Amino acid sequence: MIVIPRPDGASCGLADHARVIAAEASRRGIPAHVCPWPQPWLPSPNTPVLLEFTPLAYSRVALPWRLLLRVLLRRLRGGRVVTYFHELPFTNGNTWKRQVAVLLQQFFCILFAGLSHQAVVNQQDGVRWLSWLRPQSPPLFLPSFSNVGESDHVSEPSDRPLQVVIFGSAGKRRHAHQLVAELGGYRQLFGPTVTVLDIGEPLALPSSLHEEVDILGLLPAEQVFAHLVQSRYGLFYSEPYQFSKSGVFAAYCASGVVPIISLRTHQHCDHFLSLSQITDSPDFLLRSDAVWVNCRSWYCQYSTKSCASEVIKAFNLSAVLA
Repeated sequence: MIVIPRPDGASCGLADHARVIAAEASRRGIPAHVCPWPQPWLPSPNTPVLLEFTPLAYSRVALPWRLLLRVLLRRLRGGRVVTYFHELPFTNGNTWKRQVAVLLQQFFCILFAGLSHQAVVNQQDGVRWLSWLRPQSPPLFLPSFSNVGESDHVSEPSDRPLQVVIFGSAGKRRHAHQLVAELGGYRQLFGPTVTVLDIGEPLALPSSLHEEVDILGLLPAEQVFAHLVQSRYGLFYSEPYQFSKSGVFAAYCASGVVPIISLRTHQHCDHFLSLSQITDSPDFLLRSDAVWVNCRSWYCQYSTKSCASEVIKAFNLSAVLA
């Protein structure tokens, strides 16, 4: 059973992540279903539970004490709980109220990790942060995988049309478009023949980009993936050190799109480009090829199948891993 903080049938990063894992487990002959919180969990302690967790999703102040008590009760009854941390509170903020709140949130995350049979995080900082709690059983590092599909064989950037895709939540796409507009627009950055696709909940574009961007709106996962495998570049929003928790970044890696982080940063990373590199670097095309190779190698390690295998192992169900 996979617990998510959304109504049944909702679409969001955690819900989509849960449904993909459930489908992969079912493909391997392991019955799995998604259970929305606060719906009661199945009473049998023999039913393993994967908790898809980010603090704010379960509580307005990110202190989900009712959920913590439910996990504690389940462990006392001998049940197995694996907690997948999609978000961890790292910073203390600028005000004393924020500092106290984050300290309490961190304490709750530590309690969840301690009560769980296994903790899973999608950020390397999270591994270091929680490892001191159980040095003999540190958290697993499992970056986010693609919720819209993946392929073992995709074409290289040079074999794709000059097409840029912007996919993800409305707020993050809006941020990417605004930054590109401030830099002169997509045609200024990528050339006059570039095609730009915006996929997701409809939003208002900066006026200067109206003629440059094709708005496709919300699409089924299969159609999203079909557009991705035909695109050369993709913009995503993330802090540079948090890219491994981005489902959009994972979708780009899974489909062979070269990820470009939509931040004003000159920081170099083996797994994405920055918009600054497009304007400043003469070897932009060579860097694109190197990033593409690194991203494909990365995704081979952290695909849906790999993540599902590790979760199944954590529940001691290794007999059906084939």
